[in-house]
Amino acid sequence: MNTLSITEARKRLPELVNKVYLNSKSFTITKGGIEMAKIVRADESSITTRNKKKNIQKALKLARSIKWIWDDKKWKNKSSVEIANYLREKAWNSHAS
Repeated sequence: MNTLSITEARKRLPELVNKVYLNSKSFTITKGGIEMAKIVRADESSITTRNKKKNIQKALKLARSIKWIWDDKKWKNKSSVEIANYLREKAWNSHAS
């Protein structure tokens, strides 16, 4: 990945945009040494956003389907680790199917 300062990015913006679009490159822009932004191809960004939305929808669906866990007395004395492990296993099994 290519990293450059905001000053350098400002000077080379047209060139960077062409490289991103034509060569599918990405650039990280820093300000004072801190990563502040990333330039990526627009269609790549929208695919990532769609995938994130799909994953959130899957997680919400799973959460709704296991709502009973929080109301069930057998889970009251379980640790958060035990509950998380159970949920991971349940999610893995539903994802693998």
